[in-house]
Amino acid sequence: MSYRLIVKDTASDEIEEAYRYYEEQSSGLGDRFVEEVEDKLNYVLKYPLHFQVTIDKFRQTLLRRFPFIIVYEVTDKVITVYSVFHTSRDPETKFP
Repeated sequence: MSYRLIVKDTASDEIEEAYRYYEEQSSGLGDRFVEEVEDKLNYVLKYPLHFQVTIDKFRQTLLRRFPFIIVYEVTDKVITVYSVFHTSRDPETKFP
């Protein structure tokens, strides 16, 4: 089954903000962050139900090298990414 991926503006903004931060820390680190996010999103596209539902209808997966969680929802043939959430933030704010 093929799924369509939708990344909400909030999640895109979080990715961009993290990219800029990591690039300021070390040239190329932001690119590695984005690559890891893309790799994880490709995995989610391939296996959308792999990660369990945590709260209500939301699923989440942790990045391996960076302290971020991707929060998403699967409905019919659509995967909607709501947040790419830094784990130091208030966990109550990671769900829409």
